[in-house]
Amino acid sequence: MTANPYLTDQAIKRLSHRLAQEYGILLSRYGLGEYIEPATIALSKSQLAMGEWHTSTRIISLSTKLCDGYSWPEIVEVLKHEIAHQIEWEYLGQKPGSRPHGKLFQQACDMVFVAPWARGARVHKSPKAPSLEEICSEEQSPWELKIKKLLSLSQSSNEHEAHLAFEKARELSEKHQLWCLVHLEETQEIHTLSLSLLTKRRSELHGFLSMILGKYFGVKPIFNYEWSMERQCDLMVLDLVGHAKNLLMAEYIYHYLIGTFDRLWKARKKVLIQDSKNPRHMRVAKNSYYRGLMLGFLKKMEQSQQKTSATEQKLKELSENKGASATEKTLGGLALTAKESSLSQKYNDLVDQYCKKKYPQLTRTKPSRSRRLIDPGEIKAGEKEGVKITVSKALGGKPTGSPRLLASSND
Repeated sequence: MTANPYLTDQAIKRLSHRLAQEYGILLSRYGLGEYIEPATIALSKSQLAMGEWHTSTRIISLSTKLCDGYSWPEIVEVLKHEIAHQIEWEYLGQKPGSRPHGKLFQQACDMVFVAPWARGARVHKSPKAPSLEEICSEEQSPWELKIKKLLSLSQSSNEHEAHLAFEKARELSEKHQLWCLVHLEETQEIHTLSLSLLTKRRSELHGFLSMILGKYFGVKPIFNYEWSMERQCDLMVLDLVGHAKNLLMAEYIYHYLIGTFDRLWKARKKVLIQDSKNPRHMRVAKNSYYRGLMLGFLKKMEQSQQKTSATEQKLKELSENKGASATEKTLGGLALTAKESSLSQKYNDLVDQYCKKKYPQLTRTKPSRSRRLIDPGEIKAGEKEGVKITVSKALGGKPTGSPRLLASSND
């Protein structure tokens, strides 16, 4: 953790007001108003306790040290932890001398949906949420090994075999997310990942990326807000809900597509600058080109999804063909089973149940229609490039600093 240079006296005042506001939001979100009376929210200079519930004064205090080195989601979980203590004492009837963080406290945590990592005594001193990499097991699941093997086969010089291998890898990794389904009966753990959009309003691109991640990469996207210490205001975040390995993949794809769109636009911009005969307003050109990239990439994803059923049938036929090659038989043997489809539905149900608990008052809003000026020519140019974007590099490659997606056989 590093010290936050933005935590000035003025910032502390605004933060205190924002925490009080967050406290009210949480009481309303989880319907706690009928169980407890609102308490006072205060900031303290304590270096020992990150958060405390003071029974006698009915004050929930959070340390400036907490706000100086932890993320907003972690700060909110500490606040919820202290709310659970308030519920424990004022509603569930905790008695002095009773076991701290015991059965009643855990019951209170359920009422305000405190994250598992934030339910113990450690939160008062070091409320650090585990990373997705720490949550994920280092052992390779059978599905991870299958995906890795298929990605290897997709590099085959045999164009037919390479195409079938990549389509099958895409199906397993994008549509069904089966590498995590194997572990559902063991853990049934669903998590949240917050991606900061660094803006007060979501753009057309953000809406598009949320749709892509939700439809093809096994996570549920939810737009939310969190306090920015740097800018002293609420900024929008994209909360992704799902299994930890799905979240790692979705995070990678999110940054992969943003980086790819930015790279393609820079190349296009150079062409426009050189084209002195056809000057354009760059902002209009960029927005139009991005829209074209989105349309093109979505078209490719939809076409790829339509090929899935045909590819699956072909794989089955190849596996039953006595004259098929060993590679083709191997591919055919990876066909989806009824049990796996059932696990996929179970996964979706778990995600929905988690969202209902974490976001009980979630409402869907229709995206506003864009009134921006557009350039049909740039939309067409962007769409032409969008259909060329492939996620094969995202599945098989890993640029520096990106989260690890598929475990290496050498690990």
